Amino acid sequence: MKNMMNMMKQAQQMKKQMDAMQASLKTLQIEGSAGGDMVKVLVNGENDVLRITIAPAAAEDLETLEDLVTVAVNDALSKVKTHVSAEMAKVTGGMNLPF
Repeated sequence: MKNMMNMMKQAQQMKKQMDAMQASLKTLQIEGSAGGDMVKVLVNGENDVLRITIAPAAAEDLETLEDLVTVAVNDALSKVKTHVSAEMAKVTGGMNLPF
């Protein structure tokens, strides 16, 4: 019975930590880039694109610009995913729980 109470306390504590982490993702800002920083993309922890910055030189070739924007967005989203996974591992103690 005591083990069950301890497990319930741990689960409640983990839930609070996860709620806090999810709230912090709204304010997290991570930048991805491509083409030697010719294109930069700023995203938050919820994968919302906040800003795209394009150097004038990148706008000379539309096809290349499209590729650079795609790479920069994917770079930023990959960094968010890595950050979220690391934070989840801290909260869950390495348990692989769905997020």
